[in-house]
Amino acid sequence: MPYLARMACLAALLTGLAYADADLPNTTAGYNRIQLAAEARRDVPNDTLNATLFTEEAHADPARLARQLNDKVAAALRLAAGVSQVKTSSGTLSTWPVYEANNRLTGWRGRAEVRLESRDFEKAAQLIGRLQSGMQVGQVSFSVSPAARKAAEAVLIPEAMQVFRDKALLVTQTLGAKDYRLVTATVDSQQSGAAPLFRAPRMAAGQALAVESLSAPSFAPGESDMTVRMNGTIEARP
Repeated sequence: MPYLARMACLAALLTGLAYADADLPNTTAGYNRIQLAAEARRDVPNDTLNATLFTEEAHADPARLARQLNDKVAAALRLAAGVSQVKTSSGTLSTWPVYEANNRLTGWRGRAEVRLESRDFEKAAQLIGRLQSGMQVGQVSFSVSPAARKAAEAVLIPEAMQVFRDKALLVTQTLGAKDYRLVTATVDSQQSGAAPLFRAPRMAAGQALAVESLSAPSFAPGESDMTVRMNGTIEARP
């Protein structure tokens, strides 16, 4: 087919597609496109405790140091195994050399961790108090469990969507439009407020703990801010 004939056919095809698109219902022609955002939030009680306990040891022999750290962690895990309400696992384990000012190696230091997770704060506090006879508390934090988060989202998502619908209707009416339709939408949830309750200061290896620190600590779990946001685009017909 000659070049001019091919171009004429292509032009006719494009023209036909343009007319076909204009004839399609519910297109964006004659609509005002508007972006909206809405959210719903509430404070949800923290129901999960996460704690880290650690031990720091020093020794001239790195193999002996590793055994000391492993023995401390093993003893803590054995003690925690009797408390079924608390999930326990070993954490990070690290060792590093210690040098004098002249770069002469003088020994080794190491740190080993045990991590606790529980929804029973009383049992967790009692266990932490017992573990402090051989380990130090590094950090305690509180958060919302997956089950509680799911329950909160089941309430907040419909609320956020209703707020979005109310906004869309208000905008449509303010513009004097007849109706609107939802073009795109995203819904996401966020949680904040699960900051650590405290971080214990570091102590020198082998330093004894005060007798008072061996008692079960008191916790204030607080609340987390749960927010569900809906972002979307609507088209309002004049």
